[in-house]
Amino acid sequence: MLVKENGPECSCGDYGHLEAIASAQAISRTMIGLSLEHPETVAAIRRVTGDRAERITAQQVFLLAAEGDKIAQGIVDDVLKYLGIALVNIVHLMNPGVIILGGQVAQAGDLLIKPLQARVKDLSLAAATSSLRIAQSTFGSEANIVGAITLALQDI
Repeated sequence: MLVKENGPECSCGDYGHLEAIASAQAISRTMIGLSLEHPETVAAIRRVTGDRAERITAQQVFLLAAEGDKIAQGIVDDVLKYLGIALVNIVHLMNPGVIILGGQVAQAGDLLIKPLQARVKDLSLAAATSSLRIAQSTFGSEANIVGAITLALQDI
């Protein structure tokens, strides 16, 4: 889904897709890339990853943002901004009662869900969000695969 015209390059080769901004890989890659010029952020990454900066997760980026790291906060702000735009479009098109987020990014829990709920409410028509709930999947990082299997089994 296109969310940012002239945004970062996506794995598909195009630019500005949600995956290029808000996927776990994009969040980690952006954090590592932007931290190179900020020694305090490099130190924070090493602290949360046990000196394995290349293994930083999206959840850890959200935690660093909550702790006040400015680089992490900028990344999280972008994730919330553009994921919010994507979800508002879905809300206005489909009017769901609940949106369940899964995968590695959703592992950030309330650090993601609460501000995202507020962002979607701010951007949406009031009637579209009056009963909308955004929740974290109980399937954790396996949510995507469980969903794919469930869809496949429906066709059998």
